[in-house]
Amino acid sequence: MNSRVSLLSVVVVAALSCLVLLPSLGARYLWQDEAACAILARRLTETGKPRGWDGKNLVTMDILAPGEERALVQNAGDAEAAVRYFTKRGDFKSDTTWIGQPWGQFVVAGGAMALLGEGAWQGRLPFALLAVLTVVLLFCHLKRIHGDPVVPWVAAGLLLTNVFWILHARQCRYYALSSLLLLVTVMAYGRWREREKAGAALFVITALLFFHSDFGTFVPVLAVLGVHALVSGKGRRKEAAIVLGILGALVLPGALYYELAGRLKPAFATLAEKLLVTTGNVDRFQIPLLVLLVVVFALRRLKGPFRTEVALALVIVPVTVLWTAVVTPYFFYRYVVSLTPLSAMLGAVAVAGMLPRGLAGRARGALALGCTAFLALSPALSAPVQALLPTSARAREVGLLLRSELASLAHELRGDLPDPNREVVEFLRKRLIEGDEVLVDYEDLPVVFHTQARVRGGMGCFRVLERTPPRFAVIRRSVGFVVKEAFAAAMKPYVFTEHVLQAPDIPWGNNPDPRFHYTVLESAGELRVFERKVE
Repeated sequence: MNSRVSLLSVVVVAALSCLVLLPSLGARYLWQDEAACAILARRLTETGKPRGWDGKNLVTMDILAPGEERALVQNAGDAEAAVRYFTKRGDFKSDTTWIGQPWGQFVVAGGAMALLGEGAWQGRLPFALLAVLTVVLLFCHLKRIHGDPVVPWVAAGLLLTNVFWILHARQCRYYALSSLLLLVTVMAYGRWREREKAGAALFVITALLFFHSDFGTFVPVLAVLGVHALVSGKGRRKEAAIVLGILGALVLPGALYYELAGRLKPAFATLAEKLLVTTGNVDRFQIPLLVLLVVVFALRRLKGPFRTEVALALVIVPVTVLWTAVVTPYFFYRYVVSLTPLSAMLGAVAVAGMLPRGLAGRARGALALGCTAFLALSPALSAPVQALLPTSARAREVGLLLRSELASLAHELRGDLPDPNREVVEFLRKRLIEGDEVLVDYEDLPVVFHTQARVRGGMGCFRVLERTPPRFAVIRRSVGFVVKEAFAAAMKPYVFTEHVLQAPDIPWGNNPDPRFHYTVLESAGELRVFERKVE
């Protein structure tokens, strides 16, 4: 009977995960970041390497360093010169093999699209399924390692109501893969330290896969686990050094290939700004810092390997926040979103720790459900920390009693948000003929992926000033982070007809970041596509 109940509970968690993570995956076309992953995945399956340049269209890092405009304009009329420039900048290797991110996400997306065909839902589906697996695995792990039946349910509930983790996990990008592998690596570390069979080998394998999926988060997480392995466990330091040495030897070739020593990019915010905003985002959208304080006190009631795991998670979260603030160019939430499953576990520990010891049965379950709902639906516990932050560091999503981002989740699952990329792509598909070129100032890669047309532009100004005139141009007035002068110069010699689309003029489509995810679109103007008049 117990095994049937246990299996039923897993089925219920899996079904709830599917309901939250799988609907409407193809309702909106891939946006810039997703399209970059999908294009590189396509090229990986075609050539064996994710190449930034295929002789037709170019993928570069979406970054514009201060003072770089002049160099971009100088190379904007020569494709070969531009490719050499971006190679030197470190976007890819001399053969244009991509090294901006590890290849794990390209393997996942490429494999899915090879089996299912190319499109938005095909690119997103494998990552959404990995997110489902993450929820189920977290639930099963906590049922195995913790005797309190409340903890796994609360953790799964917090993860399945975390709006910005769900939005990221449904993307055709590495976020769900990183979340899963971070969780599995921590779990495998626990098995190794508890001397379970093949624990050390499992830890090395999962950590290596983690590195090849998200080397940015890998560093702080493995630093915490490595230090713990070396300082804990009497008589096991030699063993720890051997295991970590093997892992390091396996990681080293990848670190050299990805040229990690030269990966640091110019910062677009100060260290203080990045640290404050990232801390504020974790507090508001992942786990309130006040809840972390409760977990610290709850540690005294925990025993065995679970106590160690919770303590490690308590260290991993702030160390990763600090690391990302130091090494990343900006305070994008994606740099820390993979911590969400660990944060959900910590939230569950806090809820269980706040329940009265004498309470049992349905009353305990009902109180745990109420606490979970409060954490999931209300940002009230984040108010103290948010109030201490400067205005520039506070989360943009508002709502005093009810999380305003819940509306974004509802729209996401219904698939009813405006989609400028779909409108642009469908407009072009009806009109493109062989040899046409499309000039796009930003969101150029969705056009590349969904139409496979010859596209010029983007933040890298690729081929913008070539003499061959573009047939179409998509110029977003809302985009202020490209070299506008170059695009204006490219269009100036020609006469264009203006087409107004039934889509908002916003910089990007399905951006999942809390600071850039559009929940209100009424103030946006109409998006326009320009068609060159041919005599």
